[in-house]
Amino acid sequence: MGGLPGWLLSAAIAASTTVVMGYAAVRWFEKGEKLSSEALKNLTQTLTATLLERLKNFGKRKPGQQELQKNISEALEGSTLGTSRDAMDKAAGE
Repeated sequence: MGGLPGWLLSAAIAASTTVVMGYAAVRWFEKGEKLSSEALKNLTQTLTATLLERLKNFGKRKPGQQELQKNISEALEGSTLGTSRDAMDKAAGE
């Protein structure tokens, strides 16, 4: 029963899904290529794991909305997946 708090898991999944869908949209409009469902799944899992690693330092204490947004933004800025299309392409298996 000692897993991750639900708020932490839901925040990481929501943020990573949003970033990956944005990346997929940009790629579609720039290159006319759709990402496969497997690539989307891989990207989402990789980015979710990155965010969970960064956010787990909150422990069981749920931060306020602004603090959580700030930490997610910082985690994305510090992640190669959040800042590099090449890293996203590689993670997508492209």
